[in-house]
Amino acid sequence: MLKNNLINNAHGADIDTLIHKIINDDTSVVLLFYGADVDVDSLYKRLKDTGKYFIGCMDYAHLSQDSYLLDTKSITAMSFSKQLFKSIAFGMVDMSENRTRDQIRSDSFNELKNATAKLNIDIKKPDMTKEFIINLLYGLNSATPFLEGQTLASMMLQSVGGSSGGKTDFINSNVMSHLGMGKIGVFMAARLSDDFEFEIGRVSCFEIVPDRELVVTKLQGQRHILEFNHRDAAIEYGNKLRIPINELNLEVFANYTLGIDPGDDELLITSLMKRDDTAGLIAYNDVVDGTVFNIYKAVNQTENRKKLLNIVTKKQIISYISFDCILCYLARNTMHQVQEIAELYNTLLPNIPKIGFGTFSENICGANMNQTETFLSIYKKNN
Repeated sequence: MLKNNLINNAHGADIDTLIHKIINDDTSVVLLFYGADVDVDSLYKRLKDTGKYFIGCMDYAHLSQDSYLLDTKSITAMSFSKQLFKSIAFGMVDMSENRTRDQIRSDSFNELKNATAKLNIDIKKPDMTKEFIINLLYGLNSATPFLEGQTLASMMLQSVGGSSGGKTDFINSNVMSHLGMGKIGVFMAARLSDDFEFEIGRVSCFEIVPDRELVVTKLQGQRHILEFNHRDAAIEYGNKLRIPINELNLEVFANYTLGIDPGDDELLITSLMKRDDTAGLIAYNDVVDGTVFNIYKAVNQTENRKKLLNIVTKKQIISYISFDCILCYLARNTMHQVQEIAELYNTLLPNIPKIGFGTFSENICGANMNQTETFLSIYKKNN
């Protein structure tokens, strides 16, 4: 493995110590994830005082250099050297609840067009080894219109990222950058220097349960399902799993998700959060009336991540950034694989700077999905 001085990362609860460890004169940009009980106002002010570019968001769990933790009081951060980039540009979109999907979509489109123009990136034909986008999006508002705006600008530009979580009640779920903080979506568009390349990808952790279709036949809201197959949603979901309604709990929802297969080798996942007060179900993602869902069961995550990391390590990797669905974490928690997965990262990526967070939706190349890990790796180019 290639050891380098181009990327620094650190994890801890003390803001000043963390900033001292990762930021120096050579720092170009900082990526960070932080728990819901961190003093975000102090964190934001200290980062602004450094005069450096930064993007980050609140999470429910995060990957640090040596562990994957459910920790609401600490921060994990990674800084990137100026030597890595030819140029970088940033964009920010207000994603408050009072803004319409059309407004978010339009702003996202314009922000990306402006950012890529500053970088002289041909947005219709980017360099697929040098030019990429990292998105960090406010988790309470759907990421879909933000990503649709980017797709309207160009669906060819490589993009990856995730949505903030904070606490599961979403009382806290903010995003920050040097441009602002709050209910926002931010992105960094970058062009790597000549000596470096990147790769993005994804790994799933579920498989289809055959012949268990659920058709949405009644909704009370975008994420509130009242009926599947013209029956009470929770009862019908339980019937398909052969599980009584009174045994439907967080472990069941973590292990049995709903998915759509659009036929292009991608899977769009809608995971269930909880039951309502009767027999309805609350989903993490927006749901459309008439959608036909398959049921997907979580699988052992060690082997699929091992295959992914073995591919990643065939090049001279210098950095690994993970956007890992919090439901993947919860599923492997029910399988007692949390420490096993953390050790896998450390075994296959020894001494390689790593960072990641437990997302409430992941995105890759303009698609919004769930129960997936999407990632970005930066490599030293082979000469």
